[in-house]
Amino acid sequence: MEEQNFGQTVHSWTVPEYHQYERGAIWYVIAFTLAGAGILYALYSRNFLFAFLIIILSLIIFLHHTREPANLQIAITELGILINNKFYRFRDISSFWIIYEPPLTKNLYFQLAESFRPPFAVSLADEDPLTLRRTLLQYVAEDLDKKEEPLSDLLWRLLKL
Repeated sequence: MEEQNFGQTVHSWTVPEYHQYERGAIWYVIAFTLAGAGILYALYSRNFLFAFLIIILSLIIFLHHTREPANLQIAITELGILINNKFYRFRDISSFWIIYEPPLTKNLYFQLAESFRPPFAVSLADEDPLTLRRTLLQYVAEDLDKKEEPLSDLLWRLLKL
């Protein structure tokens, strides 16, 4: 197997694949009540596909949060961003931005040049955002209009999913 050249590593760190939230009994009661109410409504309205989707979504969320998150190796190289074995060349990234509001949000976002793909986030963990910003500015444009985390990330965090 041919080894790929990703360039000299400039920064590297390790982060969990996702944040695992602590949930109390109230969260589970509310989630179970909403899922149950959704299923009852779906059955009442004879929308069996909707009931099936609620059950599948509940199972996916349950299974996702019963396993420990894997560790991701993040590396910024001279040629791009390496996340485990997935490499994104700088020429394929149109912009980046950093949302740094500890302790809630410490993320580095990348928008790929392919317009149909949503931006993806990388947790900064304990990395210095200013150092990373200075490094990335050498290779990619910063999107200064983005000052808040995407609504999907905010909802995901608020709902502890």
